[in-house]
This record gives sequence, C-alpha cells and structure tokens, in this order.
Amino acid sequence: MLRLHPRTVQILMKSLLWAMTVFTLLILVFIIVDISIKGLPQVTLGFLSHEPQDMGRAGGIFSTIVATAYITLLAILLAAPFGVGTAIYLTEYTREGWTTRIIRFGSECLAGVPSIILGLFGFVLFVMKLRLGWSVLSGALTLAIMVLPIIIRTSEEAIKAVPEEYRDACYSLGRASGRPSPASCCPAPCRGSPPASC
Repeated sequence: MLRLHPRTVQILMKSLLWAMTVFTLLILVFIIVDISIKGLPQVTLGFLSHEPQDMGRAGGIFSTIVATAYITLLAILLAAPFGVGTAIYLTEYTREGWTTRIIRFGSECLAGVPSIILGLFGFVLFVMKLRLGWSVLSGALTLAIMVLPIIIRTSEEAIKAVPEEYRDACYSLGRASGRPSPASCCPAPCRGSPPASC
C-alpha cells in the first residue's frame, strides 16, 4: 500500500484548495463581467427616472427605487425602537433568568429563519390576513421582522461594552444599584447601535 509523506499530502491538499479558490473566483469574475457588459449600457438616465411599463418588462425603475427607500426607512423606524429597547431591557433592567433566555432564544430562532420564509409569512399575515395589500407598510413590517434580531444582538453587545466607570458614576449620582440610568449608559454604545439599524 502506497503511503505518502505527510508533507506531500499537505502540499497536495493546499494546492487543491488554492485551485478550487481560484476556480470559484474566476466564476465570480466571469459573472460580474458578463452582467456588466450586458447590463451597464442599459442603465441610462431614462431607465433610472421613468416608471416601469408592461409589468416591469419595459420602462424604468424610478418607482422601485423610491419604494425601496420608503420601505427601508420605515422598517428601521419600526424595528429600531423595539430592538434597542429589548437590548436595554436584557442588559440593564433584568437579571439572567428564564425570561431573558426565552427572549434570546426567540431572537436567535428569528435570526436563523431564511428571508424567503419571512417574506411568505409577511405576505400571508400582512397582505392577506390583515388586508394591508401590496403596500409599503406591508413590506416595511416584514423587513422590520427580518432586521429585528440583528438590531437586538448588535445593540446588546454595544451596551455590554459600556465601561463600568459609567455605571459607577450612575450609582454615585443616586441611581439604585440594579437600575442604571439609560441616559448614562446609552450614549456610549450609540456608536455600535447605528450599524445594526442599517
């Protein structure tokens, strides 16, 4: 039975991995170049500034751009207060227990749900059951559910990174030991929370 030297096996495996990496990158470059060659000539001022026609097979994408901006902004406005509020509650206003475990478990489960499933859920709940129709509000509510776990997790980690000196200062100003003031604890993690809302 032929036995290869471990170093030879290592070189072969490394070469195979590099070959697979290069092959994958070449496919990616081919796709980007092909789309750019065929698509960029079609991206004109008229295409960006006109309304879609013939069910999107002709015309432009102006209304799609505007609707995307509205949905994104409304989703952030809906999800950010709940996400940041939940993070503050989990880190500052409660101790580790079954309540926090349930909230974190639900957040982690929600984060693991594929976006297509959440999209179908939003369609059934908001469009069909609540009869909101094909509206910006339906899309924003669905998108808010999608980004809520990300906002909770990122905001929670940002609040945990607040230096203990801030909390000590909170206590020295007369705040109860178990109830640090959000006004003192929230400004510091604000640099970490905005990316979660984007």
